[in-house]
Amino acid sequence: VLFVMDARPKANALANQAIGAGFESSDNYKDCRIIFLGIDNIHVMRDSLNKLRELCCSQSYSDKWLGLLESTQWIQHIRTILSSSNKIAKRMMKNSSVHVHCSDGWDRTAQLSSIVQILLDPYYRTIRGIEALIKKDWLAFGHMFAQRQGHYI
Repeated sequence: VLFVMDARPKANALANQAIGAGFESSDNYKDCRIIFLGIDNIHVMRDSLNKLRELCCSQSYSDKWLGLLESTQWIQHIRTILSSSNKIAKRMMKNSSVHVHCSDGWDRTAQLSSIVQILLDPYYRTIRGIEALIKKDWLAFGHMFAQRQGHYI
């Protein structure tokens, strides 16, 4: 069985399909199972990170701080990415074939693939391993580091 691990929420994938964008159908592939991981897109993540940044840079520390932290949804996003990576790693440890993808492959796909490799191979838990991951799974696939960080060339 091939497991297609679609990083997007299913609703997002269906919306993409409605405008003619890519969407996998298990009907098109023998012995294929599609699993939606429910990771939000870069716009939702950026909004959440900005809220976290604002909270951490604010001068007011009150007994409501943890509630305000929760309202940023940042911890939930990180939890979703890590639990999705764990799901993928567990399938691979059972010798299942896994294909990871999302709408463009620059953010969620690279995040998941990198974390899974860190989970499964101790080499990628070293400085040289992290360097290798950045080169092969981020730079080689055209990740837009400058744009994602707000630095344009």
